Amino acid sequence: MKQRIVLLGSGYTSVWAYKYLLRFAGRRVRSGALEIIVVTDSEGHSFHGFTGEFLTDELDIGFRTNRAEDLMPHAKIVLGRVVGLDPLTSQVQYCADGVDRTLSYDHVVVGVGSVDRGATIPGLFEFGFGVKSETMIQEIRARISEGIDLAMAGGDASEVARKLDFTIVGGGFAAVEVAASISSHLREAARNCPQLEVAKVRIAHPGKEILSEIEKSYPRLHRYAVRTLADLGVPCRRDSRVARLESDRLHFEDGSSVATGTVIYAIGQQRVALPGLSGLVLDLQGKLLADPYLRAEGHENVWVGGDCASVRHPFKGGGSTCRQDALWAVKHGTRIGKNLARVTQGRRVMRFRFPGLGQAAGFGRGRGILEIYGIAFTGPLAWVLRAGFFLYFYPSLKRVPSLLAEIIFGSRANAEDAVARGLDRSESARTPILLKQA
Repeated sequence: MKQRIVLLGSGYTSVWAYKYLLRFAGRRVRSGALEIIVVTDSEGHSFHGFTGEFLTDELDIGFRTNRAEDLMPHAKIVLGRVVGLDPLTSQVQYCADGVDRTLSYDHVVVGVGSVDRGATIPGLFEFGFGVKSETMIQEIRARISEGIDLAMAGGDASEVARKLDFTIVGGGFAAVEVAASISSHLREAARNCPQLEVAKVRIAHPGKEILSEIEKSYPRLHRYAVRTLADLGVPCRRDSRVARLESDRLHFEDGSSVATGTVIYAIGQQRVALPGLSGLVLDLQGKLLADPYLRAEGHENVWVGGDCASVRHPFKGGGSTCRQDALWAVKHGTRIGKNLARVTQGRRVMRFRFPGLGQAAGFGRGRGILEIYGIAFTGPLAWVLRAGFFLYFYPSLKRVPSLLAEIIFGSRANAEDAVARGLDRSESARTPILLKQA
């Protein structure tokens, strides 16, 4: 009997659920006994690793996105916006080409992900830029490039300073990585163009300390991060909660403000609001509550994972839940895919048992922090291990060799820029040396 599995979204949970469905039930998928349909409002999957490298054009931005058709070739991709889910009738409602449509399912995977938090801060989304949206990353890249080109051309110093003034709002891994990467990139460019020394990168953090999640558990990593930011000339304004953002000024709740050119926010995520979920159990934050098998509480054919789900950590008590990041979404998708392969064969499902792996941040080429299975690394070795970590979880295996080549030798665009600007070739050949040292 033919069974239909519908995946909502083309993010990590859906992609890895598909991968493991194909691994453990590939024959049935290829024969048509298992039909997989992906409903997504995006034609591609966005990879969230190497954020700093993509922002500073160290890696080709094309590697950040993979087409859904390429990642899930045996699935039918339906481009549409999900507008409802009815667990009682096992139907998904979506809108495609302006027409509302209905799709029935035997099993559905809700992996619609998350959106940037901060909608309640006036002006933040209007004048600021997030690092999850590809369009915004392109805009940040363009601003950095325009500022550098203007300085190289001998442009007005005040205009260069305005274009290369960056305030990063947040104090977690993403915010620190963005600040350090941009500052490192600009300082490297300033070695060949002193006019770039007017560039400024700062952090505005609402908490008492950046990277508070590792301050006590991994103090060596924390000290390295703080020291590296200081070495890169990135000041951190602590206890500074943003009240509103204007086109050229950032205001804080204590009444103070600071003039700024570009504001980049990395203040966390919140789940995508999906209509029609009244029949599913939500936690206090509005996330879909998952049982130990990653099914929505009370529904055997609705599976949830990733940022939109509240999944209890399998090895921590006290109501601890899994972190909201790409790795946990991957692992949720992996278990969901395995369980779908089992349940569609009439076999019992298995509990989600992933204990966690680690966390990492890059601070520009050759600098980084990484914790894996409780072991801490800093400097070039952390940078190399972080790259290996991201490559291992890169969704398209066939593109990994090309991406690895760019990590080692730098992007083609950077190589062409180096020649055009007359930079010494030895300067752009540092990456292999760093890898050998590590």
